[in-house]
Amino acid sequence: MAAAQQITKPNPTLWVTVNIRLFLPFSASYRATCSKDVSSPRSRAISARRLRNASTTLESDECEVALRSVLEELYELVGRPVIKRLNELNRSEQSRVWWCATSVFYSLPLHAMGPIPSDISPPRYFLDLYIPSYTPSLSSLIESRKVGSQTSDKPSILLVLHPDASMAEALGEMQAVQGVRTRVKNLIGATATPTAVLECLQDHPFAHIVCPGILESGKPFDSSFKLHND
Repeated sequence: MAAAQQITKPNPTLWVTVNIRLFLPFSASYRATCSKDVSSPRSRAISARRLRNASTTLESDECEVALRSVLEELYELVGRPVIKRLNELNRSEQSRVWWCATSVFYSLPLHAMGPIPSDISPPRYFLDLYIPSYTPSLSSLIESRKVGSQTSDKPSILLVLHPDASMAEALGEMQAVQGVRTRVKNLIGATATPTAVLECLQDHPFAHIVCPGILESGKPFDSSFKLHND
């Protein structure tokens, strides 16, 4: 079940609150990686491990099939009812939609779900219709939109770069962020320590972090980034 609501005027913002059984979006990926019945917890666990093994190679055909299935089922479970609600609210395409996800749901590419059934070619996905953004909590989103919480100066960005060997596009991503017309604070390589990152986060409203991450779905507060000397 999903819903979209308005917060304030004159700059209305839409947030999306999703109430859904977390394992359901993964059922498509299970089907793509396991031909056995996936209704039992044991079957789901076995299939999940197979999917993780397939995802270690980005060129893996099995991984690509699983990803496409996940995006398709995400659209059916989440995207379709959200778009329906947006239409009921008379929100035009290219409106900004804020996603507030939790736990393992936060790791799913909600902005890329689809394709959305249409007579238009090529296929369109959620980000082709709306401008998706993510917020860690509704309170932080509401607080950031209060009068006086924003400044007319260009906001600074904290850039943290500590990639591993699998992140071949990290350098290009760094250059793209550094090319933004605003002040960028760089923590790269050995300077990207947990202590330095935590200190710099206090001084920058935006952060772009390029490094491996660990998602602990059962204990979300134990999830973390892998920084230097960490």
